[in-house]
Amino acid sequence: RFLTVTGLVFIAISMFLYKDINVNMSNWDIIYPTLIRGVGMSLLMVPIMTLALNSIPRQKTGMASSMLSIAQQVGGAIGIALLTTVIDVMAKVHLSATTQPLVVAQATLAFQDAFIFAGLIVVVSILPTLLLPNHNYSKKHD
Repeated sequence: RFLTVTGLVFIAISMFLYKDINVNMSNWDIIYPTLIRGVGMSLLMVPIMTLALNSIPRQKTGMASSMLSIAQQVGGAIGIALLTTVIDVMAKVHLSATTQPLVVAQATLAFQDAFIFAGLIVVVSILPTLLLPNHNYSKKHD
């Protein structure tokens, strides 16, 4: 549980570091949060996958691994669709809020909103993570 929560915290931090994204950011301003997110993803995914695969009988591990992979792909696609929708809606909101044709600035604001939204989703996801078992399961030999 500790590694999973730590991973989520790192991912949330990286999302909030991107909240000020703009066209004038340096390469390091982009790379630094990406590195933090990468560490967070590794701290998150390994314990979750281990917990999931260790909680089923050994003979069902292959099927479970495939199902987990499918769930990850579908979840990623849903997440991308959701964030794309947030960007689209917020770009329209920002465009309608100004009389000047600053399309790049409004698009940047929409991306900032999307990163804040994603960060909030990650923070909220910490709560159910606290319900995960805090011990290792051994493989069932059924």
